[in-house]
Amino acid sequence: MRFAIAAVVALAGLLMLPTLIWGPAPIDSAVYNYVWTRQFGEALGQGVMYPRWLPGSFEGLGSPTFYFYPPIAFYISGLLQLAGLTTLQAIAGAATLALLASGLSMAAWLKFKGANPLWALLYMAAPYHMADWYQRAALAEFVSFAWLPLIALAIEAQPRRWATPLLAVSFAGLIMTHLPVALLTSLGLILPMVIAQREHLKAYGVSGALGLGLSAIYLLPALTLQDHISTAVMFSPSYQPANWAPWGPSAALWVVPLALAPVALAIGRSRFWLGLTVFCAAMSLALIPFVWELPPLSQVQFPWRMLVVAEFAAITAAALSPRLSIVAVATAIALSAPAYARVINVAVNSLNEPLPAYVERDLPDAPEYLPAGSKFAGITAESRTPDLSKAARPTLGPKPVRETVIGGWISLLAGLLLAMMTVMARLSRQRPARSSTLRG
Repeated sequence: MRFAIAAVVALAGLLMLPTLIWGPAPIDSAVYNYVWTRQFGEALGQGVMYPRWLPGSFEGLGSPTFYFYPPIAFYISGLLQLAGLTTLQAIAGAATLALLASGLSMAAWLKFKGANPLWALLYMAAPYHMADWYQRAALAEFVSFAWLPLIALAIEAQPRRWATPLLAVSFAGLIMTHLPVALLTSLGLILPMVIAQREHLKAYGVSGALGLGLSAIYLLPALTLQDHISTAVMFSPSYQPANWAPWGPSAALWVVPLALAPVALAIGRSRFWLGLTVFCAAMSLALIPFVWELPPLSQVQFPWRMLVVAEFAAITAAALSPRLSIVAVATAIALSAPAYARVINVAVNSLNEPLPAYVERDLPDAPEYLPAGSKFAGITAESRTPDLSKAARPTLGPKPVRETVIGGWISLLAGLLLAMMTVMARLSRQRPARSSTLRG
């Protein structure tokens, strides 16, 4: 296992070397990574334990971003900025730590399953995993990869006493990292694994309830305060998952090889993990009719986010196989080649480019966080800079609101309950050992 850990550390450094040398590329979500990390880190430095209001956003109008957006990724980058790194260095450092964490958690999962933990290297270098950072700069989604192996490990580890706390914390962590991936993981990974091991349903129910309770400090305000912001911008036609099907108006044909590669890798392996891979690949291509039109899946925005689960399932399937199929691996590599070429092309053309000057000056935020009733003529998926003169009067200010206080108390109570359960489990484990010692 020591060799596997060293290999994971080395590969994390190698894969993130372009970002560490030249800084994050100014692509896709990079603007929000900068605006949010800078202000999140500044708020932490001012003693705000959970920053929610970003006062500098929208040219100083302010934004309630973290009433609605999960905070964990920006705790990482914000704390790195607070430690003395520049904002861009902090973002690069957070992405590197995220990749490292995903490799270590995958190695732990595979070792628990009796497989070679070096397969974790493939999880780190998987095509969508790399595209998520180098093509999309999706920091929070990039961080979410680290939680899936821990969730699977906790489900499989029942009835061990540490399994319930681990599942609760991992599930809460995923919710507070990236809500769409948490929803897709619940559907594509947690539900099938729980059904397969339904003899532990009670323990899974307790873990799920505790996980929701732990995340209530974020989740309750995020779900109940949306009437205060312009959520309609998030669900315009460009962000409807069903529209991204190969025959849809926003057909994402570049996703096809990314979805087929995991299937090729998993063919001939465990039926369970192959089935999960095929299901998740089909979901990522929006091939299953009507599913993406159902709430809350209709709010996931992009169906290809299911590739996070597909790659995890496929690599698990391959790692658990007693024999390695050269044909399957070669096919998966061939299918992945266009995705890697696309990632390299984007990286070569964008790395070492500075963020536009207006980002530092205006701190543009996501238009969906403007007050409800704001006018958004001209806003598209490519151009998301709103006309602030047409912003409505805010109804949600920087002061704490009832939902944030209630959510905080729920999380505190869930944390105390989890701590009590952990202590009681440890004490019950020690009692038999003491009894046997006395008898001896």
